[in-house]
Amino acid sequence: MRAADVLRTLRHRAAVCACFICFASFVCVLCTGLSSCFARQKEIEFELDESDPLALAPDVQWIVVREPYVALRSAPGWSSPIASHCRRGQVLQIIGNETLVQESEPRTEKWYFVPGGWLPGSAVTICANKFLAESVSEKM
Repeated sequence: MRAADVLRTLRHRAAVCACFICFASFVCVLCTGLSSCFARQKEIEFELDESDPLALAPDVQWIVVREPYVALRSAPGWSSPIASHCRRGQVLQIIGNETLVQESEPRTEKWYFVPGGWLPGSAVTICANKFLAESVSEKM
């Protein structure tokens, strides 16, 4: 056998081997892709409570009361008269807010207006939507 024939045979075998490797890789990728298509996925049940149209409104925030017992004030500030009360875990919609600057100390305090009165920011957790607020409330 001549050297040219040996060289041609080696090239042919290398080409066949390369084709086999490409084919095997393709089959592996195809099997992996198909197996993920036919895999059974667990169904997630989700029920949306539509009783409160503002529950998911992007511009409405909700409060969860953190303290065991909090007085709702008639105006923002600790010296304002008590208008009502609320308890830990109660979820309330924020209607407005105000930041008070205490003159005796150089610090500010945020107050939130909810149905029934004003709550201090130190006694509440702010949530982006009602469902998140209810989830936080359940974990308290």
